[in-house]
Order: sequence, then C-alpha cells, then structure tokens
Amino acid sequence: MTRITSKIIDQEGNIDLANQDNFSLYFKGLFLSAYDFSDPLLLMLNYSDASINIVYEYDKYNRNDTTDDTSDDTIDREEKTFKLNLTGNQINIIKQDPYSIEISNALTSTNEDLKRVYLKGGEGIMMEINLFDDGTGSDILGEIKSKGWLINEANLTMYIDKDAVDISGGIIEPSRIYLYDIESKAPVIDYFVDQSQGQKPKDQKTVHSGLIEIDEDRNGIKYKIRISEHVKNIIRNDSLNKKLGLVVTSDITNAVNTELKSTDELEYIPISTVINPLGTILYGPNPEPINYDKRFRLELFYTEINN
Repeated sequence: MTRITSKIIDQEGNIDLANQDNFSLYFKGLFLSAYDFSDPLLLMLNYSDASINIVYEYDKYNRNDTTDDTSDDTIDREEKTFKLNLTGNQINIIKQDPYSIEISNALTSTNEDLKRVYLKGGEGIMMEINLFDDGTGSDILGEIKSKGWLINEANLTMYIDKDAVDISGGIIEPSRIYLYDIESKAPVIDYFVDQSQGQKPKDQKTVHSGLIEIDEDRNGIKYKIRISEHVKNIIRNDSLNKKLGLVVTSDITNAVNTELKSTDELEYIPISTVINPLGTILYGPNPEPINYDKRFRLELFYTEINN
C-alpha cells in the first residue's frame, strides 16, 4: 500500500487529482504480480466485480448552520472512501517453458503416426479433427452413406494417457473439453440441442458433455463428447463435413470466440480456453498396440436396415 499512498494520498492538492480527466492521464493502471508460493496455485480473478477502496480521513470545516456566527464553527475529522474500479484494458503476462521434443514432434505428426494428443489452454495447444478421415484416403463417409445406416448415437471418445500424465509430473487435468466448428467458430449442433441445466457450468450441457470421467482415486480416465445430431446431419442431410477444433475449457457455457493474432494458421479460438491454463495428454488415433483399445475414436451406434 506504500505505492498507493505515495501516488494518490500524498498527492493531495496536486492538479493531477483535480478531476477525472487529469487523474486518468496521471494514473495509468495497476501491475499485479504473485510469487514465492510454497505450493502451486491457480487463481482466476473476476476484475469486473473487483475494486480498490482507498479509505482516508480529512478535516472538514463545519459552520454548524450558522453562517454569520463563527463562534461555534468547528473542524471535524471525517472519513471517506475513494473507489477505483478495475475496468478497462487488461494484459496478462504469462511465462511458459518451451515444449519438449516429444510434444513438438506430435504437433507435426500426421494422423497415421499420431500416438498421443496434447491439449493445453492459454497460449497452448488445440487439436484439429476430420471426423471421417483415417489418413489413408479411404472414403469412409461414402461407405457409411451407401450402407444406409440409421445413426442412433455418435460419440467422440478420448482416453487419458495416465502414464504420460504421471511422467509429466502429475499435471492437473481440465475438467472439460470443448468441440467447435473451426470455420463458423460455433459449437456443433449437439451443444444447442442439449438443454440440460444446472447452477454451475459443469452441470450444464451434460448430455453433450465433454466432462472428465474419473476413477475411485479421482484420477482422470477419459472424456466423451456426444455429437449424434452433428453426424446425422452429415450422413442424412449431406451437411458439409467441416474441420472441428478440440480445446480444453473453463466454462462450456461461454461459447464466445476471440481473435488469436499470434499465428497465421488460426484466426480464432474459444475465449474459454484462453483463460484456462490446464492441459492433458490423450491417446491418439494410433497408439502403441497395447493401448489400441484406448485410441482416440469416433463411436457410431446404428441400426442397419435389412432389405
């Protein structure tokens, strides 16, 4: 509080405090930093509901409602509060270590040799998904359409690579991941179809889901996202099979996107992943044979019509 005292309280009578315009030119903002924690700490601040209240005392001349008689005039000590709202532009400075060679190699891998999928929020890592592309050039979508399957349910299922997570130091896994259309920057249709409600963000859109599933020791097992309506539209209604984005999220109800200017490859990412620093490691489409049953996959449950 010493800096607040010297910058504001001790400037009593200065022209910089004469009015709001002068004060805005004089006081540019606040720099907040945190350090020397004994344990890792994750803290998210809601600046829109925050303020700094400067409580100060001052002398007030009191005429006691007698303008002509000064014999009863007093100088009273009073207290007042000056409120600084934390609004306006906000800049976060985050230090991030370089990615390991393993992660860097995974970021340039093709579908057929992708053993692991890395996701991270902040200035992190996302995944691009082509639902019916196995990397071999096969016309999987055309084959499904030709069979006339009636899709009952479709899910993206992603198992967490617990061994890789443990090797990385037991990282804190995100409670949810989020799927969206990269081109339109909007959630898939199943997001809008799902009307499940709850008081907290984690209790909403629970059918579409993307919520982490945990074991009895509260270790993450997998994520599952229901995309039945999205897949039905592609197969039945010839909707375009657009590229999808997969990211970690802090709030699936905040499906607003923000511009990312640090790369020429991607213009927009969801704002809910920008403010989430967590990450996870998933089995990719082609993991080691021993873990093949945990591969990243699209699950289709369908009814086949007998002719």
